[in-house]
Amino acid sequence: PDAIGFCGCPFDQVMSYGEWPYGDRRTIVLTSHPLDDDAPENTVAFGGSLMELTEALHNERLDNGDVWIVGGASVINQFLYANMVDKLDMFVIPVVLGEGISLFDKDSSHLHPTPVATQIYESGVVKMEYRLK
Repeated sequence: PDAIGFCGCPFDQVMSYGEWPYGDRRTIVLTSHPLDDDAPENTVAFGGSLMELTEALHNERLDNGDVWIVGGASVINQFLYANMVDKLDMFVIPVVLGEGISLFDKDSSHLHPTPVATQIYESGVVKMEYRLK
């Protein structure tokens, strides 16, 4: 992707791992708070609406228009309902939480994911790729 869009909590979680795994890839953190001074280069905070972000990215005319969104149910559902997702990568991490927030809203019957690929990592993490359009 040309850019990565992170929700605040997943961004903070990745930052806690130590070395930034995305190199100098442009990163946009969807947050209403300023980023810490140790935020990676080429990383900016964005506190506007989804439509404002979409317009800004469109106006910048990214090379292929791909943006990887990393986040929780609230942000993902906003992109899904705006019909802005053509591929969905879901990762299963083998940690039993016992509870959590559902990824999809109850009114997600319009989604018709088509499985494309599965990858299993040595850590036990499983990546499942689906096409939505």
